[in-house]
Amino acid sequence: MKVIIPVIDNQNGRNNIASGFHNAEYVCIYDCANTTCEWVRTKDISNQTGIFGQELISQNITTVISQSMPLMALGVFTDCGLKVLKSSGTDLHYNLELFQNNQLEAITAQSTLVMSACSGSCKSCKTTCN
Repeated sequence: MKVIIPVIDNQNGRNNIASGFHNAEYVCIYDCANTTCEWVRTKDISNQTGIFGQELISQNITTVISQSMPLMALGVFTDCGLKVLKSSGTDLHYNLELFQNNQLEAITAQSTLVMSACSGSCKSCKTTCN
């Protein structure tokens, strides 16, 4: 089982969780079995938004941790069966510890609407992904 987390970069910001996947150039993939982290360019996983969730599943990634998530992105992840959790702050290792202790809350459609004031369409979204 693996966890994927958007991060600022793969250098100085590698341990800082990015605001979300929509503008994260890198992700950290945490392998729960080996307790190791790997930093990967987001586009190296998949350039196609529609199959991003499927690509994660094919790589044995079961969980996503993020600060925020647009409603449509949440759908991409949950439709593939991925668990989506909200980070507590931006410290990567702290959040991995919380994850291991089952102390992170799920991001739900309702919480996404409250976080982003999203009205359900991309034109109303305030993220940079559209």
